[in-house]
Amino acid sequence: DRKDDKNLILKLNTGKGKTIIGLLILHSKMNSLKKPVIYICPNNYLVKQTVKQAKQFGIKTCTIGSDRQLPMEFINAESILVITSQYMFHGYSKFEKSRNMVNCGAIVIDDSHAVVDNIRQSMKFFITKEHSKAIYESFIELFEDSLKTQGLGTFEDIKNNLDDEEAYLCVPYWSWKDKIEQVTAILSKNKDSSEVNYTWPILKDKLIDSDCFISSTGIEIIPYRLPLEKFSTFSNSDNKIYMSATISEDSIMIKEFGIEKESVQLPLVLDIEEWSGEKMIITPAKISDELTRTEMVKYFGEPWIHQGGKQIGKVALTPSFPRTKDWEAYGAFVLNSNNLSDGIDYLSLNEKPRTVAFANRYDGIDLPDSMCRILIMDSIPKFESLEDKYISDTLPNSSLVSLRKIQKIEQGIGRSVRGEKDFSAIIFIGNDLVSFIGGKENKKYFSRYTKQQINIGDMISDFGKEELTSVSGKTPIMVLSGLLNQLLGRDTGWKKFYEEQMNKTPCDSNTKSVVDRLSDERRFMDEYSNGNSEKSVNLIQKYIDDYCDNDLERGY
Repeated sequence: DRKDDKNLILKLNTGKGKTIIGLLILHSKMNSLKKPVIYICPNNYLVKQTVKQAKQFGIKTCTIGSDRQLPMEFINAESILVITSQYMFHGYSKFEKSRNMVNCGAIVIDDSHAVVDNIRQSMKFFITKEHSKAIYESFIELFEDSLKTQGLGTFEDIKNNLDDEEAYLCVPYWSWKDKIEQVTAILSKNKDSSEVNYTWPILKDKLIDSDCFISSTGIEIIPYRLPLEKFSTFSNSDNKIYMSATISEDSIMIKEFGIEKESVQLPLVLDIEEWSGEKMIITPAKISDELTRTEMVKYFGEPWIHQGGKQIGKVALTPSFPRTKDWEAYGAFVLNSNNLSDGIDYLSLNEKPRTVAFANRYDGIDLPDSMCRILIMDSIPKFESLEDKYISDTLPNSSLVSLRKIQKIEQGIGRSVRGEKDFSAIIFIGNDLVSFIGGKENKKYFSRYTKQQINIGDMISDFGKEELTSVSGKTPIMVLSGLLNQLLGRDTGWKKFYEEQMNKTPCDSNTKSVVDRLSDERRFMDEYSNGNSEKSVNLIQKYIDDYCDNDLERGY
């Protein structure tokens, strides 16, 4: 019934075979339409995994070889092309409309939320002071007067402090538009630079419709709207299938991919699919004020050997490298891009007493079964891009900012439970994260199963609090340890309680306003991009009247 939908969101729990379903859809489309088909992954690791799985099922796939050319078996619709999103979306892409465009029958986008992040990265300039000093200094000189009027002290910090992450300013749009010829000339002159080269062909004619942010370490230029239409193979494909985990909130894809709100409201799901896996979400601060972040980093950061000698993987997800310092002080194994595979290998060992700490990695890592039985979410995920920081600082209570944070949190908590029989404790620490998740307004944007798991966590925190007051000699750490042991020791009472509560998960009814809002925002952006300024202005006014209930947001 849904096979001819132009855009289709397919939602399935982790471990239920999304990859093989995506491959089968493409196999069917390739045979029926006699057109090339593409399977897009967010990274090379998943490309290899997908090809391996296709081989097990006898489905023909091909990848990009060392010559970087499109394989003939793909062009002739004899084999599914499996690629990363980075290969498709860049300035010299084989799928860009000015080149020999491939007329594609269907495209599957695996882990579509991670792919959105990748596309945003590839369609913006990030020019660092360290690598492109001449460009950086030219921009500072060009916009000095208008930046000073935005914040004189901050401007001085930008000029003087090389590593101050908080020092950044947005170039006012009127100044940016006035000086767009000089901006274009500076970037064109440096288009062979490694930080300009791959984005220049995408944005060179769209610079006027971009935002520019300048920090003490670099410059970020990002278009108002991702120009996906430049990649004709993608935008003109007969069918696009966006694959997403059941825990993900998909409305953000309306704004980024331009898909219709009906596609988000009516995803393709299994009629019989229910919740999958077991998550004990605990917020220690709700059990006792003594269980602070400092105490929890010490407790979980020190090497552990669980009762009975069993080794259990412990993983901490932190928002930044400075946040890993105290974990490291207690013996945690801190991972960066150079030792990532060593850390994953360590978690695969039988003996793994040390906690493994990741900085700002909330997706693309699978930690099933005993690799990760305790996942600590330490503090609220940070926005890396200057645009996200700016929106977050300007509109701290915006539902769209909350949605982006929640997307990151859900990506994080989805790392450790990767199948139906899998189980893990998820520990929330850090005052900012605890208060964000506790906010009634924010909670409603979580997907329904995560929301229910948070509710179950609140219940068991209340049980722990009662135990603390009613049983003499009990310390907060003992209560927390007792709760964890119920999960890790596979206590039948806990398992039954969890199952009963999860089976009562209510259906969602809260995302309608977000879906409508993002859909209306996309409409005025599309009209503006198509040159219909007057129509766009009318739509923006209606948007303000419908959704903006404070002066801050109306002004923005």
